[in-house]
Amino acid sequence: MTTDPLAPGGLAGVDVVIEATAPEADPLSAFLASEGARTRIAAPAELDREPSAGAAFLDAWTPEVSARVIGLREHGALVTCLADLLLARAAGRTIGVTGTAGKTTTTALLDQLLRAAGIDVSLPEPGLSGNLWPDATILGVLGGSTRIVVELTSSHLAFCRHSPEVAVVTSFWPDHIELHGSIDAYRMAKGAIVRGQSAGSWLVVPADGSCEDFVAATPASVARFSITDPVERGAFVRGHRIVVRWQDEEHDLGGVDGLPLRGACVANVLAACAAALVSGAPPAAIAGGFRDLRVPPHRFVEIARVDGVPVYDDSMAGTPAKARAALELFGDDSITLVAGGRMLGAAGPVHATDDERELLEAACAVARRKARRIVAFGDAAERLTTLLPGCEVAATLDAAVELAVADVTGTQAVLITPMFPVAPDERTRVATRSFPS
Repeated sequence: MTTDPLAPGGLAGVDVVIEATAPEADPLSAFLASEGARTRIAAPAELDREPSAGAAFLDAWTPEVSARVIGLREHGALVTCLADLLLARAAGRTIGVTGTAGKTTTTALLDQLLRAAGIDVSLPEPGLSGNLWPDATILGVLGGSTRIVVELTSSHLAFCRHSPEVAVVTSFWPDHIELHGSIDAYRMAKGAIVRGQSAGSWLVVPADGSCEDFVAATPASVARFSITDPVERGAFVRGHRIVVRWQDEEHDLGGVDGLPLRGACVANVLAACAAALVSGAPPAAIAGGFRDLRVPPHRFVEIARVDGVPVYDDSMAGTPAKARAALELFGDDSITLVAGGRMLGAAGPVHATDDERELLEAACAVARRKARRIVAFGDAAERLTTLLPGCEVAATLDAAVELAVADVTGTQAVLITPMFPVAPDERTRVATRSFPS
């Protein structure tokens, strides 16, 4: 092996297993085989039974606490993923975006701003839920010269030993604990986005103090963003205007009112602006890109009007804190809320730790104040009925939406923000269904 096994040819002659559930399994196998690796594709159950290989490329949805991960590590295998291969080969051209919330939106906005600035960008194809995770298309640009913009979730970073030149952390709070086993393991996974950085790298973080652990873990230069206060270097809001401060100069980029995002989600625009700045985009070019910004699907997008009442698809809000951000946009006793989903995630019960339960209770307290009517659905309905007394119950998301829009008398909006995981096909059906006019 070479010093870095993920360098070109570094896995030549090595037994490499690729998890069959990874969407990129076939092209990744062919790519590594062309460099001399002895590749095979194996189902998760097979890896659980026989976790032996020189290296294993895992599906991004694989829980860090799964039997195959534990077994592979015990057998001394290199446990990695496509994202780590990208960072090993093209870290100097890569901008990686992580965070508990806002990853996909920030990644998509950053891509748009860089393109508006005339910077050549490679972006993964959107996944089932619009996620912009590393995919097989990335294999074709590893040896190129374009900037690569990707979303990196904690389940990528748990298997990464390399870091991008520009790391963006949108937010951090307890989440996905069932995938990692503890809040410390979750924090450790997220921290991989900066641990391999050098003094010439950049880190973009919120200025609220929530991500200072990332700052302490890297020698990179730091830019910050804030929706409430000015920052020394980065992006912020002042008087309903977005301002960037760069190289000791301030630039007014435009008004908040013209953005496709509201409330706390404006922070995603600020994060993208700061990341675009440190990636070489001039402030004037970033301002020019504001006119056509678009957000990915299922992220507080208006999908219909029923008797003049807007219906918002925020169905990617599968955690309480994400749902709360949308709820806070509305006045008290003003909306019809659709919430619910699945109680079990990929590695067990969701929202099960003390910290996560507190976040759920806090989100439900806001829901009780904001919603005049609530429809709960799925397995989570049983849990929500104890936190949201008087809510109606439906079996599925489809049925819950049907019930919610059947009578919009007195409501100012119908908000679909689940708080719990929802299957991608359920989200797609809601976003593409027909509604009464």
